[in-house]
Amino acid sequence: MQRDPHVLLEDVFNACRLIEKFVGDTDFNAYRHNEMLRSAVERQFSIAGEALNVIRGGWPAIADDIQSIHAVIGFRNILIHGYSIVDHEVVWRIIKDHVPVLIKDVTALLAAGDRDE
Repeated sequence: MQRDPHVLLEDVFNACRLIEKFVGDTDFNAYRHNEMLRSAVERQFSIAGEALNVIRGGWPAIADDIQSIHAVIGFRNILIHGYSIVDHEVVWRIIKDHVPVLIKDVTALLAAGDRDE
């Protein structure tokens, strides 16, 4: 059963918003030492990456409008399969530099989809 791309985009949006909420005003040092926070953030990245992977496979035109889709999917694969080598500094940079861009791209696609309905 193929999922609705709008629902998948909402999953990505919600995962990114939760990452931002979880991190809040935390600095890198606090993030690095907080196992629960790191686990929560990594779980949301896994959700976003999986949803984007499904979008890439089923709706390539939508995938083309998400700048970092391949990087997020690749990062999800590292989190799932290479969990023992996750570099917390890399995760932190992705949170700060790439999550806001991903939110912007997904928000634009959701708004466009709402206009199409």
